[in-house]
Amino acid sequence: MNLYERADVGRLTHVQCDAVFRSELKEYRLGLVHLQSEWTIDPRAAAVTNTRRDTAIIEDIWGAFSKTGVVDGRPSEAYLEEHFANLDEDQRSEVVPENWTGC
Repeated sequence: MNLYERADVGRLTHVQCDAVFRSELKEYRLGLVHLQSEWTIDPRAAAVTNTRRDTAIIEDIWGAFSKTGVVDGRPSEAYLEEHFANLDEDQRSEVVPENWTGC
């Protein structure tokens, strides 16, 4: 059972889900920092992802959380438009998948 399924059935509190999600974001950011270092050494590694795209997603996510905290449930279209206006539809679907119900 994944994190979201556990949250849906009440096995994780909102606070626990928030803590896990924040930890995941920090780990993802750390991963990006490491990838950027690798790309400095071997530019061929950049072919596996798009640094600007990943960085933009992380910046928008952290910007939204710093303003609103973690949203309870799936963010509304208005929330997505306000906080993720710089992201295209594909990027937004990576941030909030269609079937995501939130924490």
